[in-house]
Amino acid sequence: MNNNPYPIQIKKSIQLNLFSTSLIIIIISSGLFILLWLVHSTLEKAQLLLIILIIGVIIFFCCLIIILSVIYDYFYLSSLKYSIEGKNFFFSGGILGKFEKNLPYSKIQHVIIYETFMQRLFRLSSISIETAREAGYNPYENVKQYLPITTGPLIPNLNKEEAKKLRDRIISASSKHKPLAGI
Repeated sequence: MNNNPYPIQIKKSIQLNLFSTSLIIIIISSGLFILLWLVHSTLEKAQLLLIILIIGVIIFFCCLIIILSVIYDYFYLSSLKYSIEGKNFFFSGGILGKFEKNLPYSKIQHVIIYETFMQRLFRLSSISIETAREAGYNPYENVKQYLPITTGPLIPNLNKEEAKKLRDRIISASSKHKPLAGI
């Protein structure tokens, strides 16, 4: 099995995450300090110090969340593996909850490249492999129920050029394994 022929860009993914969350924290912090500056003349010194302390604690916890998010992203993205050989597309990964998806190429309907605004800044793309799954069986309730339409695997943060090559490879393999109409 040839895992990850087009590697997920973990370093760029973490930079993307850091950039976007830091930008949000800077905007919120700036807004809080501007608000504090506007009302500081009406507050007593003790109230002002208390508000500054509260803002500091909020910023500290936001930074702690960013650090934990970066660590989680690193391990999650490192766990993702996929293979595009044989008659199936194999995709696995996960940290706390593991998953394995084995999609026959004959079931693949669309391969879509997604690029968010932030991904464009870092020249990254994500690929979604979609199948025709709309309803499913819930083994816990023993009833057939309609589930939300879910796509197949989402391979995050590939280099833009490699994402196009991977999409073309999957489409090529999928078209080779599609049954002919009427058979």
